[in-house]
Amino acid sequence: MKMFWKVKLIVALAICFSFSTVLPAQESSGPYPTEQPKCAEIHAMVGMAKARSTATLTAWDRKAGDSYRAKVAFAFRFFELHPRDRRAASAVLDLIPQNEEQGWIWYSFSGYLECTAESGEAGETEKEMLILAKFSWRFTHDEARAVLLVPSKMLAYVSYANTSDGNPSSDYAVQMRKVCLAKHQEFVKAVDQLSADDKKWFLSSTFNPDGCHVLHFPEP
Repeated sequence: MKMFWKVKLIVALAICFSFSTVLPAQESSGPYPTEQPKCAEIHAMVGMAKARSTATLTAWDRKAGDSYRAKVAFAFRFFELHPRDRRAASAVLDLIPQNEEQGWIWYSFSGYLECTAESGEAGETEKEMLILAKFSWRFTHDEARAVLLVPSKMLAYVSYANTSDGNPSSDYAVQMRKVCLAKHQEFVKAVDQLSADDKKWFLSSTFNPDGCHVLHFPEP
């Protein structure tokens, strides 16, 4: 089991470093965060991922700080606890990565997280990394549910699909099928609003709205 997770971490590391060539550069000085998170933040994010109530989630959120990483953890878990809340759904969609650094952070949940230990802190454990990885595997599913609740943000949802293809394990396009079927008119309109190059790539390599056919599948 430990060997399996070591292999997973190596793959995740390779994915994270390859993302600098895939994600669009927008207001970012580089593809990777300038500072590693504190271990207290990682511990708090694990607490949020495991939270079974809003009160518990909020308590851990106060300990996590105000980083983009912590906001992602809070927003997604809050939406999972309140799956019919449109404001919660909107918050999830607002956190779709907008630059290289956010993209790196987004996919670091899958297994490549290092933290800086302070006095009295312990570094992250294999168990914590597994909890955060399993949590992140639900992100694409949560996003699909969120945009069904808030179809006005369909363009933001569709626009990230090509970038998500850069992660060989991403099932973003697979999850889009339910969105295409349920909100076909809004989905097609969003695809038509993509730039010419992005639309060409989307239709040839990511997803075909005609019949809602998935073109990009996660590697086994």
